[in-house]
Amino acid sequence: MQMIKFAYVDTVNESKLVEKAIVETLKELDPHSMYISKKDLQRANEELVGNFEGIGVQFEILRDTINIVHPIPGGPSERLGILSGDKIIKIESEDVTGKKITNQFVFDRLRGKKGTKVNVSIYRSGKKTSSILPLSATKIPIKQH
Repeated sequence: MQMIKFAYVDTVNESKLVEKAIVETLKELDPHSMYISKKDLQRANEELVGNFEGIGVQFEILRDTINIVHPIPGGPSERLGILSGDKIIKIESEDVTGKKITNQFVFDRLRGKKGTKVNVSIYRSGKKTSSILPLSATKIPIKQH
């Protein structure tokens, strides 16, 4: 980076180059290693302090699929029977698998003002079909330990 910074003929966006290098490096590791940008990390950390409004799930993106880590106790997802290990495959009628899926993509679709309604299609291992669950966003308190 020092050589590029001081000797390269054109001006470059150093932070963008570093971020791309990190992302490409992590692609060579196991599927659980991933880079979270500063902006996405701030959004993800909202869940650790205070509260937010949404459907009440903790999720992770593995490869190209939204996996439920666990429904937040007392939230709408838990009340409708969403379980750890379930996979979200559609939000409304939009397929939500593939390379376009990012944390921000999911936040934009599953968080909303209290009362906002969203239909989520859930795939559960061992079932032949997916289930469509109508969820309403609510205030999700985060319990501090």
